[in-house]
Amino acid sequence: MERHQFGRTGFRVSPIALGTVALGTDYGIESLAGAQTPAVESAVAIIRYAVSQGINLFDTAPNYGEAEERVGLALGKSPDTIIATKFTVPAHPSDEQFVREVQQSVDTSRTLLQRDCLDILQIHNATTVSLSNPRLLEILSDLKSNGQVKRLGVSVYGSEPALMAIETGLFDMVQVAFNMLDQPMIHTLFPIAKQANVAILVRSAFLKGALTEKVLQLPPHLDKLKQAVLGLKEEMGIGWNDLPILALRFCLSFDAIGSVLIGARTTGEIDDAVRAVQLGALTDGELTRIARFGLDDPHLTNPSYWGID
Repeated sequence: MERHQFGRTGFRVSPIALGTVALGTDYGIESLAGAQTPAVESAVAIIRYAVSQGINLFDTAPNYGEAEERVGLALGKSPDTIIATKFTVPAHPSDEQFVREVQQSVDTSRTLLQRDCLDILQIHNATTVSLSNPRLLEILSDLKSNGQVKRLGVSVYGSEPALMAIETGLFDMVQVAFNMLDQPMIHTLFPIAKQANVAILVRSAFLKGALTEKVLQLPPHLDKLKQAVLGLKEEMGIGWNDLPILALRFCLSFDAIGSVLIGARTTGEIDDAVRAVQLGALTDGELTRIARFGLDDPHLTNPSYWGID
């Protein structure tokens, strides 16, 4: 799989990356039907299969259950893979506590991931408040200076904290939600990140499974979301098997995006993602038709409001 520059990070990455939340904890619409976290052997096998298919970027976090440990078991000290992990900003800490908790999180991640130096460390759910904290920015700069972290990033909801992170000049990567139904980033973030040479890692390409046949399992209070997906599917004249491929190709159609996260519980889902990469970007006409289905209600486009774990 062809690799390209990931902003100013110095890394060359595959166009798709593997997100590991579903490999470490119960997650997504599947949880409604009783799907459980894969066994450790299965999770490790899926990660290694992704590597065999050319994927070299992996996203994880301490909040993803056993994901960090499983990524470490699968990849170890492999020099050909890049791991982006995260930490959560402590709530209302004292200055001393702040430093201690951030350092403890970094140390634990390094141990579990079996990496002396973290490739990318992201603030998990960074906000304008956390990004306004000069002490936090100082701590992160120190972690980079002393060789514990190579590159810094943020994982955010919405454009405002992403733009603020870019303005600091400290962060080399922003991770944002983007998909066929959640499109504002095209205008609010992409041009600015591209100009600053800050890498964009896109998550939620399948909107937590809503842009797959799993949308039929959504509860009644999300019926408007379900109808939007059904309308999009009809407009594009595709079947259920082609919907996630279309969703991924949509994200791959924007050159401001450095890599697109996929979630996979099976090797077949990785194969589908690789096929989407091989098919390439959508046409301008297809993008125009899809643009009509963008939603502006965060209660539909942000899964944290859905009430589904």
